[in-house]
Amino acid sequence: MVCADKTKVWRSPSERGYDIGEMDASIVCTHMMLEAWELGIGSAWVRGFDSQQMAKAFDLPEQVQPICLLPIGYPSDKSVPYEEWHSTFRPLSETVEER
Repeated sequence: MVCADKTKVWRSPSERGYDIGEMDASIVCTHMMLEAWELGIGSAWVRGFDSQQMAKAFDLPEQVQPICLLPIGYPSDKSVPYEEWHSTFRPLSETVEER
């Protein structure tokens, strides 16, 4: 589990309510995934969970917010990517807008 400590995150002095806790945790998780892959270990970014229930289950302090889970393990020789998610791409025009 990768978390952000809301008492230690950088807060924008110009944009009220904006902090980079989630962004920093995301960067850390990405680096963890890359290092795991370098070691031959597979991983999957998981965000589909109730962060309040997760915090309660792990008895986290109130200021510590779960951002994502990173299950890791050695992939099976028989494992293959889920076809629908790894071979279907949206046109660039649906994801990029020029102004």
